[in-house]
Amino acid sequence: MKQFAFLQDANALTRPVETNKADGFRILELHNTDATVDNAPALAAALDATLEQEKPDLVVFCGDVTMGPADADTLKQVLTVLTAPLENRQIPWTNVFGDDERTGKLDIAAQLPVYQSFAHCLTIAGPRDIDGIGNYMVPVVHDGKLLCAVWGMETGAHVETYEKQYHSPHRARLGTPLYTEHYLDGVRFNQTMWYWHASQELEQNVGAKVPGLLFCHVSTVEHTIISMNALPCEMKGEQWENLATQTVCGGLFSAVMERGDVQGIYCGHTHRNHTGVNFTGRYAGVQLGLTAGFAVDTPRYRTFTLQNGRFVETIHNGSVTY
Repeated sequence: MKQFAFLQDANALTRPVETNKADGFRILELHNTDATVDNAPALAAALDATLEQEKPDLVVFCGDVTMGPADADTLKQVLTVLTAPLENRQIPWTNVFGDDERTGKLDIAAQLPVYQSFAHCLTIAGPRDIDGIGNYMVPVVHDGKLLCAVWGMETGAHVETYEKQYHSPHRARLGTPLYTEHYLDGVRFNQTMWYWHASQELEQNVGAKVPGLLFCHVSTVEHTIISMNALPCEMKGEQWENLATQTVCGGLFSAVMERGDVQGIYCGHTHRNHTGVNFTGRYAGVQLGLTAGFAVDTPRYRTFTLQNGRFVETIHNGSVTY
């Protein structure tokens, strides 16, 4: 595999995932496990059954993996139980952080080393000069060549943080938000620019655009277009509630569309959206998906009918199928 200085210098290139599959590389995406000491055994059992059924080559936890751990020891205990089905099978896995991980006393920077202590976890901090912890690219390699790029991007928590960092005393929160009652942060413009430059470097080094998938926790504002235009967007699945999208658009969708390498952006956070047949659709050539919570014995989800949503993406000859 060729060297990618921009990604490597920024500490944004994870260990590669080596595969003997030239075709049919499978990625399992899980959202909102919200694991705790109490529910981790049930989640692990459900994950074990899912792995047996889906046989993924890579698993991506897309935020809200845990419910705000109080300390590193507790987080280690929870993750040891939750990820045992992956570690025992030696399946590589990675994660991006959501908002629920921030509800406890242990901040994200202190949580990352606990994740990294697991042998098959690929997550890294990413560039220091952009927002977020956990912006990176996972190279999937076959026979020494880059088969596809799996991008992880951090979306923060609530827009108040964005206001304080960039706009105080001005407010991004108004009385009537565009799409939802939530005021969430998201992928910011400086992160988008990082993806843009990294994507250009990949193309320059490989000699062609590298097909990819991008995973983050909070959805882009463009995700709302799918259910509003279900037929032309070829929507599959259901939407049971308003999407909790980012409040201030960071330009990620436009960058992905113009670069033409990332074929799909997959998000979560909105807990009840049913993905048994996948909440996914295509807008302007980009697949946009939203996955329900992989919730087992989680009190906040017990009144919901549709749970354990997930996507499995398969890379076929540089294209993605679902």
